[in-house]
Amino acid sequence: MVNAHFYLEDGAYFRADVSGHAGCGVRGEDLVCAGISALVQAALNGLDCFTSGRFGWQTDPDGAATMVLDRNLDAETKKCAHVVLKTLELGLSALAESYPEALRVHIKEVAKDDSY
Repeated sequence: MVNAHFYLEDGAYFRADVSGHAGCGVRGEDLVCAGISALVQAALNGLDCFTSGRFGWQTDPDGAATMVLDRNLDAETKKCAHVVLKTLELGLSALAESYPEALRVHIKEVAKDDSY
């Protein structure tokens, strides 16, 4: 099971965590995992392009990925980053509808002082 967690502050995405394995095929041949990986990689590339690298990210050998925006982005850059992360959420949600046994998407609105 892959779990994708999205965090919003004041209605704007600022963090996404994706981890797990879809389990829909042999490792390395799982098309659901491949689709998830492609969407995550596209989001990483989009954030790098539209925020000029002003976000933190981490991936690990097991395929987990975390993206966290710089909290001090200007309004225009924050809007672009929100669109990139919303697009990731929409893409993963569409996959989750087709493969509910393989992927779950979680969205949480947090206050500035909340831990996530």
